[in-house]
Amino acid sequence: MSVVAGNLERQRPHVIGRDVQRFWNLTWTLAATDFKLRFYGSFLGYAWTLARPFLFFGVIYFVFSEIAGLDTNVEHYSVYILFAFVLYQFFSEATSNCVRCLHAREGLLRKMRFPRLVIPLSVVVVNWNLRGQLHACLTSLARQSSRGLEIIVVDNASLDDTASVVGSFQAEQSDRTFHYMREPRIGKSFAVNRGLSAVRGSIVAFVDDDVVVDSRWMLEIIAQFQHDPGLGLLAGRVVTVEVNGRREGETGGAGEFQLSAKRPLVGLVMGCNLAVRREVMQTVKGRDTRLGPGRGLSAEDIDFVYRILKANFSGRFSERPIVAHDPGSRDRRREYPRGRGAYYAKYVLRGDLVVARQAWWELSAILREIRHPPVARASSPLNDLRQLAWGAGLMLARVVKSMWYP
Repeated sequence: MSVVAGNLERQRPHVIGRDVQRFWNLTWTLAATDFKLRFYGSFLGYAWTLARPFLFFGVIYFVFSEIAGLDTNVEHYSVYILFAFVLYQFFSEATSNCVRCLHAREGLLRKMRFPRLVIPLSVVVVNWNLRGQLHACLTSLARQSSRGLEIIVVDNASLDDTASVVGSFQAEQSDRTFHYMREPRIGKSFAVNRGLSAVRGSIVAFVDDDVVVDSRWMLEIIAQFQHDPGLGLLAGRVVTVEVNGRREGETGGAGEFQLSAKRPLVGLVMGCNLAVRREVMQTVKGRDTRLGPGRGLSAEDIDFVYRILKANFSGRFSERPIVAHDPGSRDRRREYPRGRGAYYAKYVLRGDLVVARQAWWELSAILREIRHPPVARASSPLNDLRQLAWGAGLMLARVVKSMWYP
């Protein structure tokens, strides 16, 4: 069982001559990554790439040979045309696409000895004392395509036998790039950031230990990023089962639409089905460790998405990448409002008018429900108001603590 080092050493690639093997590895990785991301899961894409030169050759040969009659005095005229056309197309497309590829894969050029195995997608799974659900999650990931998937499991100081579950799964999936890491600090955000220090994929996806991914989950994520090269973040659909008469931990969006930092994100995105480009992580970094399960608050995923959108990266919701969420018996009627209160407080203290307006909208709705109680509601408006205030106060205390003890 391999444990990946927390910090990967970085170094710019040398000029050819000092380390030819490393230069060749980087060149091969860049080319193969671009090719896989362009045609991943598309057999027709591969077929068209191989057939296109011969189809164009047939058209050109027919025009110049049968119509123009230029092949009468040239021996092996068809062979000349075929070789000339193939070479021209090769050098034309190689020179036109190489600069774009180098710019898009800037992070690879700064890596220290990136492996020859190309990894389009890395998945970070955080577990805390849910060995049974973790096994179901890993089994669903094993049903994805066996090529190009890196799985990173971060054990957030679990007290059960998570390590043995991961070990048996790794033994069964020896053909995959699989890593097991342990984060001793309690808190989901600490564990996610620990996993991010080891990812090597061009796209980084996040799932929780209590979800099961759809059989086409990986292909749908890669297809979305392949279709839109400017896409920085993708939020997928989360469905859940009804527990104790409630549906908790489920997205409310349908179809596909662009995400905006100016619109409320609560209910639209969830951290158990997110994917971002690796370049985005270099700008936004990781999760806020003051938020998240294990720290008494939630909404670390909303905060993460909001910071990405505030940094002017493009974000989209799509119902195609689907995960099934099993929330269990845990009552989230305290956790979720407290997390939203902490999220509101964090940005109101910074003078963020967008989040302040969203906080006012929720407070106004709660006050209206206190005056005119609804017929059916999962929790009382007064309880939500208390939990919002509790989360805001807890975030304020942590902000003050960070100022005194940075």
